[in-house]
Amino acid sequence: MKQDATKWSEWPEKLIPKQIPKDKKRINFKKRQDRNRRKLEKTAKRLIQDGTVVVLINEEIPDSAIAVLGKGLGFIPTPSLDIEGARLDMRLTTNRILNRTKANPLKNMETDNSRGYSKLKKQYYGPKSPALEQAVNEIINTMSQDLDSKLRRRTDLIPKKSNLSATELEGLKWLEKQTRDEKISIVEADKGGAILIVYPSLLKKKTLEKLEDPSLYEKLPEDPTQTLHKELFNLWVEGKENSFCISKRSQGNNVYLKQSQK
Repeated sequence: MKQDATKWSEWPEKLIPKQIPKDKKRINFKKRQDRNRRKLEKTAKRLIQDGTVVVLINEEIPDSAIAVLGKGLGFIPTPSLDIEGARLDMRLTTNRILNRTKANPLKNMETDNSRGYSKLKKQYYGPKSPALEQAVNEIINTMSQDLDSKLRRRTDLIPKKSNLSATELEGLKWLEKQTRDEKISIVEADKGGAILIVYPSLLKKKTLEKLEDPSLYEKLPEDPTQTLHKELFNLWVEGKENSFCISKRSQGNNVYLKQSQK
């Protein structure tokens, strides 16, 4: 039986995907943008109408920013991977550990009181000389090697697909810039859980009104931190003397209590 030669002549064209013209691509992209914009406008309008987001300023808020706020203040955008930033942060951490091991405790207590000076100090990203204790050097090397290994693999560091669209990312950047420039403040309402967009001056005024209300707050004559610390320490000593806590585990930051036999 003879096969039709013309039947197979169409197959190369079917196997090779057709190239979409650039003009058509541009038109399709514009259509998607318009469709996403209309969807975002509808979402922002719904959030304003149902009181999820309340605007208390005389400024125009982009629909993309309102849509981002509608996700809630607990919403976390997908983080971006900054390899160089991760390496520099690790270098700062290891340098801080080395400085602590070499620092004089008495001198360190004096410098801790001047926190403003430490903030003005320039960050040093160069390698520090090794510590005198070999255990400290081993810990630092392990930390650095573990980070380098993860950065080389990148399997557990590569972020997933962004949970915000390109337009929503623009809205998030707008909110970050406006709050950084102290042009707006974003707070959650005490009742109802609505997200409010207000002026920083209004937020400061309301906060001062609450602090000055004697039915809500009482002004203390002095800082009670030292007194509370002393009371807590005396309570801990009494518990240790009466065998309420295990002496082997009472050293350090954690205290383990055991049940009374009474």
